[in-house]
Amino acid sequence: MRLRRLASVLLPSLLAFSGLESSASATDSAPPAAGPGADPPVAAAPAPASSESTEREHVRVRIGFNFNGGAIVSPSTVGGGGFAFRIGVQANRLIGVYYQASPLVFAGFSVGEAGASAGAIGLFQNSLMASLTPIDLIEIAAGPSLDYAGLAVASASETEAGTGTASKLFFGLAGRLALHLGGRSAETGRRSSFTIGVDPHVIFAPGSAVVALTGGLGADWY
Repeated sequence: MRLRRLASVLLPSLLAFSGLESSASATDSAPPAAGPGADPPVAAAPAPASSESTEREHVRVRIGFNFNGGAIVSPSTVGGGGFAFRIGVQANRLIGVYYQASPLVFAGFSVGEAGASAGAIGLFQNSLMASLTPIDLIEIAAGPSLDYAGLAVASASETEAGTGTASKLFFGLAGRLALHLGGRSAETGRRSSFTIGVDPHVIFAPGSAVVALTGGLGADWY
């Protein structure tokens, strides 16, 4: 216990003989003074710091990357893959904000009675993500995106052949669900992890929405 007994209470004795003084002297109840060779009083040991005070949160830079594979799943299915890099700020254990750049390439071909065609779509997704990490293992993020899309198509039939290209900027919406397998520093709150991520992405094209779904493996330091 941190409370200490500062002094003992001395009760005056009741005197049985009338010839003695009826009141006790104040000096009689005082504790004896320490001699010149006495040890100094020992200070109480400080209370141990709580486990909560040893864990601190610091605003820090966060970075991460993923190698991704997946497909455009709507309006048609085309497979592909690419890379994602992210950099931003982790405010605390729960909240972070970062920019994610994702260059991706999707390609496909088809053969029919009318001929054959092949095409490739290149996407460069520029997403600003707000991130929530309710527990160390799971991250959920979403945000707006400005995406550059380039299309190249080649087709051939019995009567003709041709190629075409087009490119344009589109607005989009990015999402991310990540599983972080790693640890967290008790001193700074920084995590480092091997990451398994899934990234749904919607591009708002005129007349329709293009939906891409990719997933991959990487690492994060946040």
